[in-house]
Amino acid sequence: MSVVTLFESLSNELIIEIFEYFNGYEICKSFSNLNSHFQQLINSSFVLFKFYSNDFIADNQLLLNHKHQLISLQYDASLSSYSIDSSFNHLESLIINNISSIKLLSNLSSLPRLYSLTIDTQSRFDDLTQLYQLVFTLPKLKYFKCISEIRTFCYLPSIINDKQLSNIEYLYCDHTCTINELSTIIPCLPKLRSLSFCNSNHDDDDDNNNVIKKIQSNITHLYIHEDPITLNNLKLLINENLEVLSLDFAYEDIEYFDAYLWESFISKYLPKLEKIYFTFDTYYGNDYEPPILYNGIPNKFNSSFWIQRKWILEIRIIFDSIYYSINPYKKRWYENENDYSKLVHLIIEDDDPVKPFTINQYLNHILNLTQIFHLEIQEIISLNKLSQILLLLPDLQTLHLDSISFLNLDDISDEEFVHFIALIKKNQIKKLFLEKRIGIDAFELLFTIFPHLNYLQINCRDYQYTQFLLKYLLKHQNNNLIRLFCFSIPFADDKMMNKLKNLIIQNSTSNFTIQRVSDHIHVNIIENY
Repeated sequence: MSVVTLFESLSNELIIEIFEYFNGYEICKSFSNLNSHFQQLINSSFVLFKFYSNDFIADNQLLLNHKHQLISLQYDASLSSYSIDSSFNHLESLIINNISSIKLLSNLSSLPRLYSLTIDTQSRFDDLTQLYQLVFTLPKLKYFKCISEIRTFCYLPSIINDKQLSNIEYLYCDHTCTINELSTIIPCLPKLRSLSFCNSNHDDDDDNNNVIKKIQSNITHLYIHEDPITLNNLKLLINENLEVLSLDFAYEDIEYFDAYLWESFISKYLPKLEKIYFTFDTYYGNDYEPPILYNGIPNKFNSSFWIQRKWILEIRIIFDSIYYSINPYKKRWYENENDYSKLVHLIIEDDDPVKPFTINQYLNHILNLTQIFHLEIQEIISLNKLSQILLLLPDLQTLHLDSISFLNLDDISDEEFVHFIALIKKNQIKKLFLEKRIGIDAFELLFTIFPHLNYLQINCRDYQYTQFLLKYLLKHQNNNLIRLFCFSIPFADDKMMNKLKNLIIQNSTSNFTIQRVSDHIHVNIIENY
């Protein structure tokens, strides 16, 4: 049986498949002058290329020589002296940055396979009407994204005939857009399935709302961000076939984030909604006034309506804002999928000392709305600060930490000691996940502070630390309740797992199971009765 030892000995079909993982500039520069075989191959119509903006700076002529082979093209219009025309006859995806004139788009209708178009106008246009009109004439286009950094407007003609209707199915307006403007755009898109836009309340008043009629569409996926949209305006956009709704904005009135309000709205208007992504940002502003507390009935995002749909509340504290969000359930490390009512998850992304308020004030705002059952802290935190946070969250069941900084026990103040004693008595944390390894002395302290732990997961990074830690845990097995361990070890394999298996046999008389899933090794110590 012959063995292929040279890359050029591979079949053309396989080489072409490998080429798909590289951009066109890399392929042409690497192989065009290698030998006649590769020279013929890269000039073949069977090889299609992807070119990016930086490639033009390096070699503009190279792109032009292979334009009939381009399947994907991204370029900076301000650096290019040529236009896109019918000679780019395989082009399917086009991204244009820094467009200065819509004349550049005049030849796009001659492209027989252009399915996807993205245009970044930067801050060059405040009126996008002509641009949209021209794009909507492209016969094969399915996806269109328009980006602008400034306030824009776009009002298409109200008289529409069949020739003005576009085949676009995915429209992403990454620029300000009002409901009035959408009411002129959407009727031109009878096949529109997915709409994303930056909502603007610039002309949002009662008079305008009375003028705008229900916008007829077949949209199944709707994504709205920037300015919060009123429920009246939202009703104009949606239809009973909507499957995915995403709302992401800041709003000063916490009452808008009301479980009963949204339960009633969804039940009445969105019977087929499968997924909801709702992010609500409460901002601690420059006036250093805390946001208004929620005055409704707390914790109603865990009612049967939300739990049956597996839509789970998650909260993030990021610098000077609290982000409340509702998202479809996704399995987490603690795998507590039996009780969806207790999956409320709090993530503290930073514990910056220059926050306008103490962490206690942030937590009070959160606890006024909901209980917290799972906590994740994504930075190094001192044990004293951690204890202060945990004392405010008595319902916690799991704790996920990046790392902990420990003081020498002799340096702990009387006040800190009181915190630790209170924490030992009050906390009910059963599962602990550590992203970074800590010393054995630190483990002894953690096991004292968290007496109810029965599961430990840790990213060990190497086998030696895993071996050392497992020996310690087995030695003190009778002094704590931990029976389930998960060790994450890069490049873990069956050989490593067998070594740990023998280690357990040598250091414990208990029955056990051990299983490897990718680079995670799970150990379950079974009590003997």
